[in-house]
Amino acid sequence: MKFIVCSDLHLRSDLPRCRVQSQEEWIETQRFQLQFIAKTAKEKNIPIFMTGDIFDAPTVPDYIKNMFIEAFYQTNVFGIAGNHELPWHQWDKVDQSSFGVLWRSGIIKPIPILQARHAHYGQEVIGEGDMLFLHTLIFEDKKSMPPNTKAMTAKEALDKYPDAKFIFAGDNHHGFGYINEGKNNHRYVVVPGCLNRQASDFKDYEPRIYLIDTDIESIKPIPVPDDCEIVTDSYVQESKDKMDRIHSFASLIKEKMQQGKGSGIDFKENVRKGMENNPELTEGAITFINQMMEK
Repeated sequence: MKFIVCSDLHLRSDLPRCRVQSQEEWIETQRFQLQFIAKTAKEKNIPIFMTGDIFDAPTVPDYIKNMFIEAFYQTNVFGIAGNHELPWHQWDKVDQSSFGVLWRSGIIKPIPILQARHAHYGQEVIGEGDMLFLHTLIFEDKKSMPPNTKAMTAKEALDKYPDAKFIFAGDNHHGFGYINEGKNNHRYVVVPGCLNRQASDFKDYEPRIYLIDTDIESIKPIPVPDDCEIVTDSYVQESKDKMDRIHSFASLIKEKMQQGKGSGIDFKENVRKGMENNPELTEGAITFINQMMEK
């Protein structure tokens, strides 16, 4: 069997803070990437399996849903729901979600239970076969797993599901392909990862989908076009600078009061005096401080 597997598209209308592009450009980036997946599937005449979090939230604007339909209405898309797209992370609320609209309309089809085992986020595994589709955190190894994270390594996932020759999982945005080379047979874990860069620490990460051929046991990553040059962490530094200025201002107030140079015991008056004597405070910082004072 040949197919494409992808995950964590996180389609959304709002522009991620890390991307230096306009709102319109962001929408077109997502549209292009969806069409890239569909075109690849059409050229190879194979289906697409999606392992959750097609949408970044339970409900998205209609034009985001239509963008998905436009890209995939001539393809066979099978999928499961992830945690982001389910209201309160509950499958029984699916009819209240944008994922539910595509699910009930048949744009996203259920994975055939006689072809593979699978589970929507938070649900029990159903079906038969040696392929398993999940939306649960799986990391390549202990080294790549963040501390205090409830997750499994690829090896632990294979141990948990001993009848699965192939495990395909969403949720982890850092994609990888893992091969467990057994004495008599190989077993595989494929985590496609995110479709594009929506956080500053993904600048050096290469989004991908995977081309799967279970007959020859091939798991081939296919890079998804996404310009890393438009990803920035400047907003992180700006936030840090803002907090540094506020901390500096607070330290100045404390110092003045300790030196007896404040305006008596009136705290608000001391704060206002401090703002007047601190030319480095931006208008935004002053507004923030005044709002805190009112509270």
